[in-house]
Amino acid sequence: MNKDMVFPISMRRRKTVMITVAIVVIVLAMVAGGFVVKMRREQQQMSALQTGEFLPGVYAINCDFVNMFLIDSGGTYIAVDAGGSMDSVKNGLLELGISSDDVTAVLMTHTHGDHTAALDLFDRAIVYGRKESVANRTVSDGETITINGKTFQVIGTPGHAEDSVCYLFDGAYLFVGDNMSLADGKVGMFNSIYNKSDEQQKADIAILSGYREVRYIITSHYGFAEKPDFPQ
Repeated sequence: MNKDMVFPISMRRRKTVMITVAIVVIVLAMVAGGFVVKMRREQQQMSALQTGEFLPGVYAINCDFVNMFLIDSGGTYIAVDAGGSMDSVKNGLLELGISSDDVTAVLMTHTHGDHTAALDLFDRAIVYGRKESVANRTVSDGETITINGKTFQVIGTPGHAEDSVCYLFDGAYLFVGDNMSLADGKVGMFNSIYNKSDEQQKADIAILSGYREVRYIITSHYGFAEKPDFPQ
């Protein structure tokens, strides 16, 4: 075969492959960019609490669109989650006058990145949660744990994430993580884009509605409410 005929064909093939790869990269970038834009829009709908004490002995730290929480247990603190950014948590602790060394336990509702960012800051704390890769004390659905004289019932809610749980504190304060939204005193679904299964979350919310003794529901992204209305 004439070498002069092979070379142009080879070059054409290479050029075709390069164009195809470039198109794929562009399409993927457009898809990823669209997803990021959608995520940001969803985050803008959220209404996290500002840093401060919002219930007696219960504090929020604001990390833009997400909260972590601290429960006063008599001079030491129990954290619920670990925030969306290290700097925000550090600034929040400084504003509250609380040292990270005084946090003796961290209760993880789940391990998405906006709930774990400052976990290393609490290196003296026992971390509770469903994932062994993060927690040094794993918890089970239905289990009751006692920390510094405070009791927490663990409620498995895998609709948002496989390792997602809620914590019922002292029978009255329900920390639900990302397992629902709140608006105008009503419980709703969390943002579907982030959920593992909307259908499972509906079932989780139905289970949570059965805890009639709960006085306050505290979410990670939508503030808190006293005895909100659950969907029928």
